[in-house]
Amino acid sequence: MPKEAIAVALAWLNGIDADLAQPAWDQANAYFRASITAADWADRVQQVHSAFGHVRARSFVSAESRAQLPDAPSGDYLIVYFSCDGYRRPYSEIVTLQREEGGWKVAGFFTRSSRAVQVRGVGALPMRWK
Repeated sequence: MPKEAIAVALAWLNGIDADLAQPAWDQANAYFRASITAADWADRVQQVHSAFGHVRARSFVSAESRAQLPDAPSGDYLIVYFSCDGYRRPYSEIVTLQREEGGWKVAGFFTRSSRAVQVRGVGALPMRWK
């Protein structure tokens, strides 16, 4: 499991925790940025904070490497799962990274309630590839 990719995911999530949606959007890969505008991304970050509260604690759960994702080009992907304790309620974060020239970049972000119920409109859609 590439530790550098997990470090990229954690640094990116820490930016979101600090309400730095614009830098997180800037640091994501081109597909992510093409899938959602910076303004819509900032709204989604606020939706996550409204739904779950800011993060009190985040724990690494697991990571899995993939060469293929549904409807995505072949590549070197790492899907990283975190368990979070939000001020309002617990939830899970799933960060998809893609190895690109120059290192790992966030390609997708998804949240879900710890009850395994999707919170509508909370995840940025780059998990769906065109």
